[in-house]
Amino acid sequence: MLFDNFFEGIKQEPGYRSFFISDHNLVSGLRKKRKVFDPNGSMRSIHQRFLEYLRPLETRVNQTNRFCCFNSTNFNAGVHATFGFFFYQIDLKNAYQSVNGQKLAQVLCSLDGKLRGQEEEVYEFLKKTCLLKMGIGLITGAVASPILFDIYVGVLLDPGLVQLSDELNLSYSRYRDDLTFSNKRWPGRRPIGRLKRKRIRQIILNAGFQINHRKSAVLRISKGSVLITGINLVRERKKDSVGECRTQLPRRYLRKIRGLMHLVMTGKSDVNPARIHGMMGVFWNSVSELGCRPHISELNRTEQKLIRQYEEFAKRFSNFKPSHSQKKEW
Repeated sequence: MLFDNFFEGIKQEPGYRSFFISDHNLVSGLRKKRKVFDPNGSMRSIHQRFLEYLRPLETRVNQTNRFCCFNSTNFNAGVHATFGFFFYQIDLKNAYQSVNGQKLAQVLCSLDGKLRGQEEEVYEFLKKTCLLKMGIGLITGAVASPILFDIYVGVLLDPGLVQLSDELNLSYSRYRDDLTFSNKRWPGRRPIGRLKRKRIRQIILNAGFQINHRKSAVLRISKGSVLITGINLVRERKKDSVGECRTQLPRRYLRKIRGLMHLVMTGKSDVNPARIHGMMGVFWNSVSELGCRPHISELNRTEQKLIRQYEEFAKRFSNFKPSHSQKKEW
């Protein structure tokens, strides 16, 4: 079989060790205790080879669904920034644990002609490397699990939701197990009604997923903001703005960046400056439109303070030098 090549040169028995962690999302601020699995070197090597095989399949699935799935929370929220006014957010309950191994094998075989008729062999490979006991559920912590989940949902769930969104004049995006629908302002400002939401939920249930109703919500952006996968969607107050919203990181995340910069600059922390540069990359993605950074005067006071502090931070460390274009924009 095609996947047999992934085991070549593997001397140690592939496996995982499991443990519990407290997961703290700096953007959303949520904390969750979860069980994760850490692959050994052999299993990691197998997954790296598997990833190279899966990436073209993921791209093909995403193209078919008109790129409704995103690997960035900023881009996911940005889909709804231009015309979104009413929102319906759905969280899939126990998303990884809902993946059926046999269905996943069928999905992979349907995407690759070389695997046609080898569903059982593919299923056995997945059980050895990617699935929990009994062949139900993806292993949390496995290198290939996120991309396998996106392919699985991209084939079994996304097409139906994309088609329904077109019918109902909705915008649809997905980031992992978080689904967001927004009702376009034109024509008319109409909420996503009960019957529309029922049709959306029915497609999700028919695809074999459960809905976490506690995390699902119907929202409207009026004078405040809407939180989408940890990113705030805030109304613009400029009169000449084409859209009324822009993405914005939560204040707790901005305070975290400023606090780390202060500790590093005062010598009270040995945090790697690369971490701060990476966090600032998330910030720039949240305020940029089509790759263009806004002028500092277009941002709020908290964001302006962050940028000025970061300018001083960048000057202190030789591993980062702002480009001429960045200085001009700031």
